[in-house]
Amino acid sequence: MSQSYHGHEVMQLMMTSGETLTEESYTSALAARFGADATFFSCSADGMTPLELLTFFRERGKIVDVDGGFHFGACGHGNGHGHGGGCGH
Repeated sequence: MSQSYHGHEVMQLMMTSGETLTEESYTSALAARFGADATFFSCSADGMTPLELLTFFRERGKIVDVDGGFHFGACGHGNGHGHGGGCGH
């Protein structure tokens, strides 16, 4: 059975790496860290695949597109799971 992880864990992992990502490198990194069958959730959605989570982040302005790919912008929570920081769940 696959595990489900909060999107904040993904954002933290990707922001810590500081790398410019492609969809392929992003999905590979998530599979390596969380497992190939992992799903993801937020406060407003669950059961997302890595690419669905990426779309979720894009729709909320958490992705910054750059030449050759994208990277994650700052979340702004401060306490990890509070809801006043603008993460757009």
